[in-house]
Amino acid sequence: MAKDSGGGPASRRPSDPKPPRSEKDPRRAQRPADIARRRTTAIAAAGLVAALALAGLFALVVFDGDEDKPEPAKQGPSAAERLVRKNSVTLPGAGIALVRPRGWQSSARGRAVRLRGPKGGTAITVLAPPGARTRQTVLDRATEVIRLGLKDVKFLPSPTNQKVANLPARFARFQAKTPRGVKVEGLLAAVKGKSQLYLVQVVSRTGDEQRVAAQGVLNTLRLTK
Repeated sequence: MAKDSGGGPASRRPSDPKPPRSEKDPRRAQRPADIARRRTTAIAAAGLVAALALAGLFALVVFDGDEDKPEPAKQGPSAAERLVRKNSVTLPGAGIALVRPRGWQSSARGRAVRLRGPKGGTAITVLAPPGARTRQTVLDRATEVIRLGLKDVKFLPSPTNQKVANLPARFARFQAKTPRGVKVEGLLAAVKGKSQLYLVQVVSRTGDEQRVAAQGVLNTLRLTK
């Protein structure tokens, strides 16, 4: 029997305005982007943990060495070195800038600026962790690193209603010991900038006289992102 070529249902299918189920649904086309976005978020979160861990390990390296070992004699500073003893240390990509005091060492790499006082008794780390969404998240991850890396950690009452770099911040103060038993005390501050969150970490060997200088460094800190 010949197939009907008239006005039956088969002949009306080409004019049917509804797309076949096999055609791509725009909502389905968005799924790969959603998956990529979730993967990016997960990678950023992992980067936050790693960055905070590096900040904590930096403090441990500073305070767990041979503090009493005499330093080798050094040549006097050149004229150029004298000019930069107290100079700005900047990390434009992360929006971090501060002043390095005389006699301190500094480095600015990746998303972190690190300063170390004379003889390593006090260290300051200012970090712009990727993937952070809230100040509390930054502070929680930082305190976790402190608990894992130090011994006998005791958290103390922290400042309230205070700012860092004239920006709102949340704080955590602590006392602890390094794995070799050196007593240290420190301050963690999670700071909210315009679009970037920051972690400021100050760790000092108990009784170190450079703690006063560290406060002066924080007074020069600028967080611009």
